[in-house]
Formats: sequence, structure tokens, C-alpha cells
Amino acid sequence: MGFMAFWAACGFKILNPTYFGWLAANDDPFQHLIGWLFFKDSPWSFPLGLNPNFGLSISSSIVYSDSIPLFAFLFKPFAKLLPSSFQYLGIWTLLCFILQAVFSWKLLNIVSKSILVNTFVLPLFIFSPIMMNRIGMHSALVGHFLILAGLYLNLRASQLHRSLLWPLLIAICALTHFYLLALVLGLWLASLLDTMQNHQASKKELISEVGVVLAVLFIAMWQAGYFSVGLSSVSGGGYGIWAMNLLSFFNAKGWSYLLPAIPGVESVLDNFQYPGIGVLLVLIFALFKPKTLRALLIQLAKTKLWFLILIIAFAIFSISNYVSIGPVRLHFELPKFLLAIGNTFRSSDRFFWPAVYLLTLVGVAVVIKGYSKSVVIIIFLVASLFQIVDTNAGWGKLNERLNKEIPLVERQKLKSNFWEIASKKYKKTILAPAGTPSINWRVFSLFSAEHQIGTTGAYLARVDSRRLSQLQSNLQNGLIDKEALYIIEPQALPSMLSGLDFDRDLLVVVDGYIVLAPGWRDCVNCDQTFTALNLNEFLRPTQIKQEIIFNKASEINKDYRLNGWSKTIESWGTWSNGTDSQIIIPLPKNAHAKTLTLNLRAFVNSRHPTQKVDIRINGSTSYSFTLSSFEDNKIVLPIPPLSLKQGYVSLKFEYPNAASPKQLGLGDDDRVLAVGLKSVLFD
Repeated sequence: MGFMAFWAACGFKILNPTYFGWLAANDDPFQHLIGWLFFKDSPWSFPLGLNPNFGLSISSSIVYSDSIPLFAFLFKPFAKLLPSSFQYLGIWTLLCFILQAVFSWKLLNIVSKSILVNTFVLPLFIFSPIMMNRIGMHSALVGHFLILAGLYLNLRASQLHRSLLWPLLIAICALTHFYLLALVLGLWLASLLDTMQNHQASKKELISEVGVVLAVLFIAMWQAGYFSVGLSSVSGGGYGIWAMNLLSFFNAKGWSYLLPAIPGVESVLDNFQYPGIGVLLVLIFALFKPKTLRALLIQLAKTKLWFLILIIAFAIFSISNYVSIGPVRLHFELPKFLLAIGNTFRSSDRFFWPAVYLLTLVGVAVVIKGYSKSVVIIIFLVASLFQIVDTNAGWGKLNERLNKEIPLVERQKLKSNFWEIASKKYKKTILAPAGTPSINWRVFSLFSAEHQIGTTGAYLARVDSRRLSQLQSNLQNGLIDKEALYIIEPQALPSMLSGLDFDRDLLVVVDGYIVLAPGWRDCVNCDQTFTALNLNEFLRPTQIKQEIIFNKASEINKDYRLNGWSKTIESWGTWSNGTDSQIIIPLPKNAHAKTLTLNLRAFVNSRHPTQKVDIRINGSTSYSFTLSSFEDNKIVLPIPPLSLKQGYVSLKFEYPNAASPKQLGLGDDDRVLAVGLKSVLFD
């Protein structure tokens, strides 16, 4: 039945391991695919789950690309035998359907021993919208069978083999997805407490189980790469963004022909808890048997109290401190330590999943106990038919999307022979500005994966914030890695120019992308016919004899200042901060400028009477000056032929004796000051 449900909802096309189209519709499934492609071709590391080429300096691991480490570990040893374009996410999805049926059957056997009854009930669990809604979007989270397995281990009568089954389940969850791990760890803890309270195992056995679970958990998380980011980077922030709306259990948006969407209830992937119309029918029939329902809940509370407490706690956590009822939203503050936990699991609505399945099981149990067998069969037959047919509103569209031939447009965007040459010359691609994800991450992560070079163009669930900050700093300061090909977005271009070697490096637009290729002009095998980028197209134009002001009221100070300037812009201009700084200014287009006049302040006083300034123009011509006046320091620089050829003036200032007011005993200002840039003028 699980296999048939997979065929109905997904078809068989996604089982083709070389078919990528179904994973290209959204960044998330593309992330899962690309993470695996990098991992497949990278050498084995220790821990096993490290994925260094996918992210480079901000790199984490296979677990943070949500690429299902369990399957990545299974298939990687055979990477050389597999097609270069190979994905296992379709196989995983089929397995999820089959195991969803298997563990649903085991759960149903707890409340019914009738094969006929259980067969009619099974579609309620297999055709689960909250599970099927993840297909082709969050592949790892299709693994709801892990939640069902945790429910089964809690509710089964016997607690034999606990110390084997729970560690095995927890290890599989750790190697699948962090949220599934959190849910099942909670279920294990509840089971442990209930077993202890019911005296179903000795203290020695339970202590031993705790030791085994913790050891297995640590090893699985360690090898999957959970610890590849700092602890401060684990919290994603935003608890409450994807919280459960109290009406989302009834909101069928897109997954029912009969039930309309409820106004004001968002129904994106997160904040979707609709169980299906068949489940709602069963729950309605169960509510008509209040005595049976009450007796069942009392019995459950007596034998599985901690389990019930956990399910309720998970449900409350899923609602978050942003309580939503339809369009109405109420907010209350949380203590910092609780908010930190919440921020780690910002998609909190997922914590309602165990409650959805438990409610379904309780409804089934009440119907079985409250009605005659013939009525029970009719109820479940009708409910399952409604479940299958009505949810076709959702899974029918899913089938159409998964089987539609979708080409990878990312491959089609890089047409120039430049890219093939660059893939042989460079060991990595770096996208500027640094961030997760960059605008162009899909194009260049696929390019890098298929050419087996590293990239910072990675989309990851978690990155190390400290290492990301360092990469951002390097890019802002123009620190160029000669082994990297840089893909630069226009807003990051000015800061990157500070590290450009105009004699050796190539700055060019290829297929619409701004590219910095370090050392390209020295490369014998590199095509030298590419036309260098005209920077005037990216910088705000200037006029001859028109003063360019760098004070707080002027917008242009953001365009022309590069690194080494104070973040504080004042009414008169801006101070340098550090031992060097840089500006870049385009030449006037319609007039021939001969000189550039700088109007500077100098950080001089009785304790620091002179300020030395060395100025390098466009990386070649150099001048040195000594300033002794606080105001009205006018420096006139001739514009060299190289600047005229390149269309702009790039000035790098160096300050050999810059000092801070704090060093000189003039206050608490610890900025290292040298000159204050007030204005420049072309003449």
C-alpha cells in the first residue's frame, strides 16, 4: 500500500537517479542535491560528514545542507561507480512511503488485531498531507515514519529490547534531520520516564540505556558534522516566524476539494498541519462517543503520563510566544534562555506533528471501541476513500510537478568558453558579497560541483557566524585569493577593487556576471581576448569642476569610499580609521581632467604635530606628503595615463604615523586617525 501511494502521488520518474528537474523548483531541494554532489566527489574526511568544498571557509557539513547523511554515507563509497549526475532523494522518498505504511501498521496493531480494519485505516496515515507536502521540497522531512516509530516504541505493551531499538532509532534520526532528531529524543525521554514510573525495567537497565543512547547520539552527531559550526551559530533566530496557527489543523488550503482555505491562516510548508478530511471524519465519529474517549484518555494518562505531557508540551512549543488564531496574533515575551531554545527550532510548528498522528490513532481507537465491527468497517472505508480522493487536490498537483520535465536552467546560464578555461585554472569560486544564500549561489554551486572545485556559493541551514564574518571582512578589504575565481554583485564591486592588480588580473563581464579572474593576464593558456570591464557603468558619474563632498548630507560618500574609513560620517566629512584607506572615483566622461584636488583635514595637534601621507594612484604612481595643518590641506594630484585608460582614479592612502586620540591622552576615542576626507575636485 505504501508503494502504491508513492506511485499515485509521485510517479516513478523521480526514481531515475539522473533526473534532477524535480529538485530545481526551489532553493531548498536544490540545496539538498548540491550538498550531496559536493560530498560525493570530495575525499573522505574525519568526521565523515564534513563537506569542505561546499562553503569553503564558511563550510559546515552534509547535515547542514539537509542532504540526509545516512544515505550520503551509504552511497559515497560507490561514487566512482555512480553517474556523475546521481541523486538518491527519489529512492529515499519511496522508502519513506513504505516505512510510513509499515510503522502505521504497527501502531494500528496496538489498537486493533483485525487485518481488515487496519487495512481500511492505513490510508489515513499513508496519505498524510503533512508528510506528502514535503516531497520535492524538504526530502529529509518526508521521513515521518521516524516519528511513527517513536510513537510505536512509546505505546507498545512490551518494553523489550529498549536499549537496542531506541539507540538505533535515534542514530537514524541524527543521520536524517535535526528536527526529526529533536522530536524522537523527546519521545525517548518520555518513554524512559514512563518505563521508570511503571517499573517495567530495572534502574540498572535504564541507566545503561541512557549511557548507550547518549554515546550513540554523540557519535552520530559528531560523524554527521553537527559540531562543525560554533555553538553560537546553532541558534537560527526567529522563533515564532513559523509557529503553528491554532486553526491550521483545519486549514486544508490546496489539499482538499471540499474544505476551503481559512482566511488569515498562512499555509506555506511550515504552518501546515491539516491531517486530511478522512482523519477529520474519524475524529468527528470519535467525539460522538465521549465516554469511550474519556476512558481511553484516562487509561493513557495512567500508563503513559509522561508521554501525554510531552505531546502537550510539544504542541505548546509549536504555537510559540506568537499565539495565532486565524488572522489574530498575540505576542508575549519569553525569558532569554527559553527564547534561545526556541530560536534553535524556529520552525516550531513541526513539533505538532506527533500530536497529529496521536490524535489520528486515538480517533481510530475510539471508533473501534465505540461502534460495532460492521459500522467500524464502513466508517473507515468511507473515511479512507475520502482521504485518498479529497487529498488528490494536493498530491495530484504534486505528481504533475514532479514528473514535469524541468531543465536545469543554471547549466544554460554559463555559455562562454571562459568558464571551462576558468574551471581548470582556479580551485574555487568565491561569491561577493558573502552571505547565505548569495543571489547567484545556484548557478555557481552547480558549476563548481560539476567541475569539482570548491565554492562559497553555498546555501546551508547553519553556518559558522565567526568564519562568515571573517570572509565578509576579507572581501570588504579587497583581500584577493589568487586561486579563486570571484563572482561579484554590483554592490560589492567597489570594495573588491582595492585588491585588484590591473596588470595581472582580469575584471570582466561574462554572460552577465561580473567576474574577477586573478592572474588571468599571466596565464599562457587563458583567452586574452576578453574586454575588461568599464567601471564607469557601475560608478556614479562625476562632472569636471564640480566638487564631490564626503559629508553626512552627501549620498556619494557611500559610492566612492572603499575600506579604511570611519563608520561615523560627520557634518564636515569622514575620518580615515587605520593605517591605510582607499577611494575610487570615475573620471568625468565629457571632459578631459588633468588634476584631482583633495581637500583634507589632518589629525595634528601639539602632541602629534605632523601627519605623513603616502598616496598611490591606480596601483602605480606614488606621492608622499607631510601635513601640519588641521584644516585646509589641499593636495593636487596629476592624473596619470593609466587612470585615463581605465576611466577612474583609485587612490590608496597609507599613514605611517597615524594615531588615536586615546593614545595621545585626548579622550576615549580609540579610532586610529590620520586624515579627514572633506571633498575632491577634478580640474
